[in-house]
Order: sequence, then C-alpha cells, then structure tokens
Amino acid sequence: MDFLDPKRSKSHQIRLLIGYFLVAIAVALGALILLFQSYGYDIDRKSGKIIQNGLVFVSSTPDNAQIYLNGELNKAATDTKLTIPAGQYIVELKKDGYRDWRRSISLEGGSVERLTYPLLIPTQLTTADVQLYATAPYFATQSPDRRWLLIWPTAALSAVDIFDTTAIDQAPESLAFAADLFTPAGTAHSLEVLEWSKNNRHLLMKHTYDNASEFVLVDREVPSESINLTRRLGNAVTMMSLRDKEFDQLYILEKASMRLSIYNLNTQAIQGLLENVVDYRSRGPDVILYTSADSAATTPTTLFKIWDGTANFTLRSFPTEPKYLFDLAKNDGDWVVALGPTSGSHIYIYKNPVEQLKSKDKLLVPLSVLKIDKPTSLIFSSSTAYIMAQSNDKFAVYDYEADRRFYYDLKAAFSDTLPAKWMDEDRLSVNVDAKTYIFDFDGSNPQSLTPTIAGFSPYFNRDYSRVLNIGPSVIVPGRFALTETSLRTQ
Repeated sequence: MDFLDPKRSKSHQIRLLIGYFLVAIAVALGALILLFQSYGYDIDRKSGKIIQNGLVFVSSTPDNAQIYLNGELNKAATDTKLTIPAGQYIVELKKDGYRDWRRSISLEGGSVERLTYPLLIPTQLTTADVQLYATAPYFATQSPDRRWLLIWPTAALSAVDIFDTTAIDQAPESLAFAADLFTPAGTAHSLEVLEWSKNNRHLLMKHTYDNASEFVLVDREVPSESINLTRRLGNAVTMMSLRDKEFDQLYILEKASMRLSIYNLNTQAIQGLLENVVDYRSRGPDVILYTSADSAATTPTTLFKIWDGTANFTLRSFPTEPKYLFDLAKNDGDWVVALGPTSGSHIYIYKNPVEQLKSKDKLLVPLSVLKIDKPTSLIFSSSTAYIMAQSNDKFAVYDYEADRRFYYDLKAAFSDTLPAKWMDEDRLSVNVDAKTYIFDFDGSNPQSLTPTIAGFSPYFNRDYSRVLNIGPSVIVPGRFALTETSLRTQ
C-alpha cells in the first residue's frame, strides 16, 4: 500500500497534482476558446490566421431564395444563419420569377446582423379590377389591421363601400349614412382620417368645407350610429383624438380657451385636463406631449411639455413658429419622443425624457438627432423600431434599436402631396409618378409597382401578398377601379 511507502505516496501525490494542473489548463483553455468563439474569433482554415466572425440571419418572403455574398453563391438559402468573417459585404437574394434584393452591410466581429425582412417582388406583376367606378372615388382609408378598406365613391359622402381584404374577390358591402351626417358642402371640401379605434370599427374623421370644419365619428358596422361630434360639442372644439384609441373616450381641444379636456361619449361628461395647450399628441390613457406658449418669455416662445398622468415636465423651448413636427410612442417599455420645427434642420429624439427630468441633475440630453432641412412629415413605425422624417424626396431615418441613422434622396418625381407612410415594420410606401412605390427603411431596394391616382395611398392585405390601388381600370378604358396585384408568383 502506498501510504506504507513514503516514496510511492509522494510520487502518487505529485502525479495527482500534475493531473489536476493539466485538467485545470484544459478547462481554462476550453473556457478561453468558448469566450473567443462567443466574440466571433476563429481560425482561417486556409491561412491559419486568427479571424473574427460575425453572425448574419437571413430570411425572405417568399423563402428559399439564393444568397450571394460579394457575388459568390452561398450554399445556404433563406431562411438561415451565416457565420462569416467580419468585413464589408454586398448581400444579394435571388429567386426565379422575382426581382433581386440587394443591400450592403458592414459586419463587425462578434456582432449580429438581422436581414429578416426582405420582401421579394415578382418580375412581372399582373393587375386585375376588383370594383369598377364611373369616376375617380373621392376618398379611401384602411383599418390598422389591414382587413377593412373603406371607399367613398362620390363627394356626396352619403355612402361608403366596405371591402374585406381577406375575401377581396367578394362584392363590397355598401352602407348608407344619414343624409346630414356630413354637412353638405360646395365643390371645395376634403376628408381626413384622424384616427382609427383599436377595435378597427370606428374612425374619427375631419371634414373640411367652405372655410369651416367638423369632426365625425364613423361606425363602419352600424352607420346609423355614426355621430357628428361638432354638432354635439360646438364649433369651439378645434382638435380631437381618441383617448387610448377607445372610440367612446376623446381628447378635445378648444383653440380659443387653449383648454384640453376629456370627453366621455356615453355620459357626455367633459372633464378639464390641461390649460394653455396649443397642439398635442397623446398615447395611452394618460401621456400627452403638447406645445404651450411661454408667457414669461420676452419674445414669442413655444414650450414642449409632457404630461405623464400626474405632473407636467418641460422638455425644451423654441422660438414660436407656425408649425412643429412631434410625436411620442413606446418601445419595449421605453418612451420615445421626437420633435422639431418644420422651418429648421433638426429632429430631436429623446428616450424616457420624464425619467431624465426627474433625475438629480434634471438635464435632458437627446438620444439622437436627425438632420434634415425643412422636414414636412414625421412618422414612427408601428413598433417604434424606426423614426422617419421626410422633406419631399429626402428622408432621414433613425434605427432606434441599432442606434443608426440613414440619410437618402429617392430622386423621384413626387406627384402627390401625400407623405410616405410605413407599409410594414421595415418598408415605406408612397405614391410616386402615379405609381405605388415601396422601399426599405434605409432607402435600399426601391420598387415601382402598380398604377394609382393622385390623392390615394397604396393598400395591402393582411399578409402583404397583395397590393390594392385606386387607379385606372385595366379592363375598361377611361374608367376607374379598385385594383389588386399579387405579390407572389404562382
């Protein structure tokens, strides 16, 4: 036995220590290798040099598109993930019957790039008439869930055609409103949708006519229950919005008194909320971003304030101007605010401004700034992943989640006064040169689709497999129609 032989016992202990030491080295090396791999480090099998990889997730609609990296075909097809060395890449997706998709990326070692949004457009688009109209329809709007498409055929506004995009081949349901729901007007009048309710049934509209305006709450299911709110509340109310997108709770603003109140449609009770309000945007049941006149300033000054449901906080001030662009939204629990004057060249973006102002130093610092000269439109994407500012054909987009900014000029002949809007979470759509035009958030992959007419945006069904337009009939020359175009090949 070893313990009776001191030499053998000592030798055994040395062997154990050496074994433990070697195991410790092996564990440490394994952990080190795993650590380096987690940061993308690897060995180039050809050169033997240490390189750093990045990870790229690539998906497409439709799937099974071929992937090319810097012109070389990759073995994998979408949907897949690629572990490739850090560097500059031109990623191309190709599929028979579809237009190529292309984007340049700069992949850093240990980073992850997600190209999970590409939409491939068929090489040849086939358009068909859904509903013929003798003259160009007057107005159209689509519900946020993209199921319901409402078309007012004439300027009389007495009836609306309602299309179900999940069964677009079926005839529309034609609904009639009360003859006096919209005030009869002369030749110059217009409709504007201010907001759809969260139930996708009610929509708050503004009707401008004969140097006057009125607010109407339309019920697309029971048109007889639609309400002319201006007749009920009076002409003193100059601005309205749905409170938390509930159709029976509204914010109402009186321009003369500058008072913002809450109106309960069921009880018809009005509850005062804020004073000295010039303009406002609301989100949820309580949070309001608004502009206010600074009575203490020696020169006309406009304050941006935010009401969080319990108290007011001043974000910043500007010399008073006719118009400002501003909005707020939530992203994964964080409040995001964007604002700026239309005469300037900056849109300021803030993250959780109230929390910053509540902190000890009370210093409000922008998260980012978009530089764009004389912006005319400011729109958040549905999840607040992107914030877009537009000035004619120039765009500035902030990628909130990746903290990146994109600037581009479409250099297109904008033939419509309608601004671009978010088609989905990653693409914008706009009416350009009498055609539907879509492009990725960073300006890449611009695609001209189908004919339309001025004043109408493109509409899509729920899975974006079809685009719907109001444009010239493809069957009857000289007529107009709601048309559909498939974005999938057979």
